[in-house]
Amino acid sequence: VEVTRDNPGRVRAIFTDLDDTFWRWPLIYVEPMRQMVEALCHDFAIDKEQFLAELKTVHRAHSDTEYPLSILETDSIKFIFDTDDKVVLKEQLQGYIDIFNQTRQDNLIPALFGRVHHALSKLKAAGIHLLAYTDATACAVTRNFYEYGLINYFDKVVCRGDHELQPGVHGTWLTARAAFNP
Repeated sequence: VEVTRDNPGRVRAIFTDLDDTFWRWPLIYVEPMRQMVEALCHDFAIDKEQFLAELKTVHRAHSDTEYPLSILETDSIKFIFDTDDKVVLKEQLQGYIDIFNQTRQDNLIPALFGRVHHALSKLKAAGIHLLAYTDATACAVTRNFYEYGLINYFDKVVCRGDHELQPGVHGTWLTARAAFNP
């Protein structure tokens, strides 16, 4: 709250988190990841606990749990396909990535908290600046902002950078990041 002689107590800006504030993060990431992992472990007879431990290692290496393509960097997958070439692995595992994307898409609308657009519209109309912080990567934030139509409400978004993105692997993320630079 900024207090001035001319306008005592007027709120000029709101600083907020994003995940579980505007959308239910477990519905748009945890559940899609669970579905993809279940299918991979079933189809390739991978021990689920072992695979989850490998994913945890990859997530730690990138400091990012919101990275569905982490499956491409697991020892089990590299062993099964006898390569660590992410482009080749993505091509081989596209059906599983599609499971993630479809589950995420199915959960997209239920994950958005009700009346978010209404509330944000009112705040913007009142001239209040909206600022957000998240520990998600720029690509994850970009995707959520575009899919939920929230891009025009926020004046500034502070988030982490991205891991190294490769055109053959992260094409849609690169496109999204180019369109919105938080």
